[in-house]
Amino acid sequence: MHAYRKCFLSAATFVVSSFVFLFPHQSQALVDYSDETSAAPKRTFTPKSSESTSPSTPSRAASSTASARGDSRGPLIFAFAPRYEVITVKKSNHESKVRATGLEARVNSPWNFHLDMKYAMYATDDEELSNETSTQQGNPELKVGIDWLDLGGAQDRTTITLIAGASLAARNSTLGSSRTDKIVGLETTKRFYSFGLGLGYELHLVGNPALEEEMEIGNIHHIYGGFDFELSPDITVGVMADNYNVGAKSGSSRANHLENNLSFSSVATSLTLRPQGIFAIELGARFSTKRVQSPESLASARLWSLPGAYGNTIYTGIGVSF
Repeated sequence: MHAYRKCFLSAATFVVSSFVFLFPHQSQALVDYSDETSAAPKRTFTPKSSESTSPSTPSRAASSTASARGDSRGPLIFAFAPRYEVITVKKSNHESKVRATGLEARVNSPWNFHLDMKYAMYATDDEELSNETSTQQGNPELKVGIDWLDLGGAQDRTTITLIAGASLAARNSTLGSSRTDKIVGLETTKRFYSFGLGLGYELHLVGNPALEEEMEIGNIHHIYGGFDFELSPDITVGVMADNYNVGAKSGSSRANHLENNLSFSSVATSLTLRPQGIFAIELGARFSTKRVQSPESLASARLWSLPGAYGNTIYTGIGVSF
């Protein structure tokens, strides 16, 4: 029995020694690579919100690209963030609330491109905005970003990103749009150690709505910019500004169409907390700086996915990345 035990211990020692010798890199798995894979925060983990450390949050430019993009030579990174928003719609005689529950996700690849996905569902008790009190589908959005220019490391990165994607039609919804929009854009970001700066432009090539009761509109121009600042490894603050210009639909045979161009702007502030390495908690608010004169008249255009279209917003999200 003693001889068997001695043989067993010798065999175990040989296996462990062989594993360490053949796989030396695995022994470094506990090394902290956070300085290489995360330049700052998260719309929105947002994000991007706009926007944060989550993908595609309200702070899109400052957070989703200028920050948690990671090194282009780094590993594949997946991040997602459930979000909850409350939109305040100001009417002539009262205010209405629209609640949005959504999920934002981002996939960062080591090949200089990333994939953003966003989906939300909406609910309201105001029958003027929706004749259905149940939760309604929103418009799934999918965007691909390709880094046309990517210079520097995690602390001084400069990027120019080409964007292409689409906002898909919602079915059987009284709040989601029945049209499919194509999206193209350009975004640039710059990192200065703990400070990130971003600026971008998107053009939404608007399709025709399938439902007659939905307002027909022209193309949408979106300009946005923002910054984030890392107060500590666990706390990041961000500011994001958005401006939308919605074109009129001239020559439309549909009775319900937008006759004049309109624009609206908003500013969002966010606070991102990282109690654990892969988790992030985001709190934020969006304030309208330029309002549509009659938000309820624009309700049939179903622009709930555009930040600041109908009023102020408060939001929160929990991000996870791995």
